[in-house]
Amino acid sequence: MSAEPATVRVPDVGWLPVDAWAGPWPMDEAWWEDTGSPLRRAARFQVVGVDGRAWLLACVDGGWWIEAGYD
Repeated sequence: MSAEPATVRVPDVGWLPVDAWAGPWPMDEAWWEDTGSPLRRAARFQVVGVDGRAWLLACVDGGWWIEAGYD
């Protein structure tokens, strides 16, 4: 990240201004699996939109995903 999150693009809503945020929480995922695959790294953030809804975001392999939404 190069700056604080200002907006989040929510499916069926569009761009929503961010009111508050927390993170990042870096994660090394699936380190326990013996698959021969490289370690998967991710960073998670929680953002709260100006409408009061919260979103759990993940940055994985350079892409951003919404993992969960909370009313």
